[in-house]
Amino acid sequence: CYRTNCIKLRTGTDATNAGALQAIVSYGTSDTATVVDGSMASDETVIWCTPNNEEITSVTVEGTTDDAWTGALLHAGSSGEFTAMECQGSECTAGTSKLGITSTLTVDGNSDSYPSYDAKTYCLDGAVC
Repeated sequence: CYRTNCIKLRTGTDATNAGALQAIVSYGTSDTATVVDGSMASDETVIWCTPNNEEITSVTVEGTTDDAWTGALLHAGSSGEFTAMECQGSECTAGTSKLGITSTLTVDGNSDSYPSYDAKTYCLDGAVC
């Protein structure tokens, strides 16, 4: 048994990886779900799947406080295997961003986490990616 049309948010294992974020998933024709809106502890995992196996159309994440979060944002499509997503340049709306894959992602409401985290992708100053 495997899950499809799901996202997984997994906080890194270091104590400094814990922090606050908001993750919103758009799916189906016009539905949205807030998957996380608050703090996640180090090594915490949240998995959310669309109702009725509807296709995920987009995911946005942002740091909502000055307490940065670092972890992974993964997607499971029709294969059921979780893989990293990719941030596109137009999806980051503000702040300082290094865009790329989401296997290591840092989001922060301010910019004091840069460059202390070695994330492949980061969205700072409340940027929405």
